[in-house]
Amino acid sequence: TLRMLELLARLYAKQGRHDKLSALLDAAIPEIERGYPRGYHDDSLAKLVELLTGDDRSAEWRSLAARVRALLD
Repeated sequence: TLRMLELLARLYAKQGRHDKLSALLDAAIPEIERGYPRGYHDDSLAKLVELLTGDDRSAEWRSLAARVRALLD
């Protein structure tokens, strides 16, 4: 599930469908937060953080990245 989420997020980002990406993550992150313990490491979550961070990313994306990164810590 997490791998599919990461792949779909990459697709939306590549297509420039930022509204779809934000909506997807706004819905998925609370479910991940409820379903996985803090400190759970998953390569797909780590790759999702990489996708959402960077100089050219919006503050909204960086905020979503921080929420996902918090799951990994």
